[in-house]
Amino acid sequence: MGGFFILGSRTTSNFLICRNYGPIAASAAGGLVGGLMQCVVMTPTGNVMTRTAKGETVKEAVTSIWDSDRGKKIDKIKNFYVGIPAMAIRQSTNWVSRSALTTFTSTTLGLGSFGVVGKLASGVIGGCGSSWNTPMEVVRIRKQSEPKRGYGEVGREVRTQ
Repeated sequence: MGGFFILGSRTTSNFLICRNYGPIAASAAGGLVGGLMQCVVMTPTGNVMTRTAKGETVKEAVTSIWDSDRGKKIDKIKNFYVGIPAMAIRQSTNWVSRSALTTFTSTTLGLGSFGVVGKLASGVIGGCGSSWNTPMEVVRIRKQSEPKRGYGEVGREVRTQ
């Protein structure tokens, strides 16, 4: 997951810095793209982990997500991505605020001039400052739990008799 984030984040921020965008704007944009790229890996992983937290083994979770009443492989793959909008909102807002705040405290406030300790402090401030979006994590978990609460594959409601 970190590799996807770094690839998207660094590529985007380096691209924007080369085009004379400021470091805070480039960091925010990098955080946005990196956070969205993480969703490619995090959403299926989150869906499996949400099911294991409810008592299924990893094998049972993967099997129950993959097995659906529809035979098309694209539908089976979509099942792993149930809740991706909630994951994308959570990850992108987290990394935009974290990256921008870390860069702001490191550059504008000058904490980066204190070496490793200053950069570490900037990172801690950025991480703490991005905690405002914790409620979005709750939404993500609820969205990914829906199949267990009466929703079928790919988020479609299942009518029970």
